[in-house]
Amino acid sequence: MLAGKHILITTVQSDSHTWNLIYIQLVLEELGATVTNLGSCVPIEESVSEIESCNADLVIVSSVNGHGYYQGMGLIKHAQNLLAGRLPPFVIGGKLSTNTKMDVFIESDLVSAGYNAVFLGDDAIASFKKYLSSMSNSTAAAL
Repeated sequence: MLAGKHILITTVQSDSHTWNLIYIQLVLEELGATVTNLGSCVPIEESVSEIESCNADLVIVSSVNGHGYYQGMGLIKHAQNLLAGRLPPFVIGGKLSTNTKMDVFIESDLVSAGYNAVFLGDDAIASFKKYLSSMSNSTAAAL
C-alpha cells in the first residue's frame, strides 16, 4: 500500500517515550513504506535537518507526554521557516495535551499552523490508517 514511500517519524524534544514510535514504524513497514525513526527526545533542529536530507514523503510527529501541542507547533513553524516550499506533508498525533477537553481547539490550531492531519482520541489509530490509505490511493490515482 505504501511501497516506494519514505516516511520520517519523529517526536518532540521533551518526549522520551518510544513504544508509540516503534508501533507506528511497524505499521508503516507492514504497509510497505521505508521508515526513518528518529527516536525519542528529538531536538527541533535535528528533525528539520533530517526532513531536509531524507526527502520524506510524509513526516509523522508522535507524542504521548502531553506536550506535543506546544512543541509540535514549534516544530512545524521552524520547518516552515527553513524549508519553505519544500515541506512534505506533516501529521501529528498522540496525547498532545494534558487536558483532553482542549483537543478540538488543539486540532484546529495545529491544522491552521500547517499540519495536514491531527490524530487524537479513541479513534486516532483508525483515522491514521484511513489517512495512510488515502495517501496511497492518491498516489495510485496519479499514476
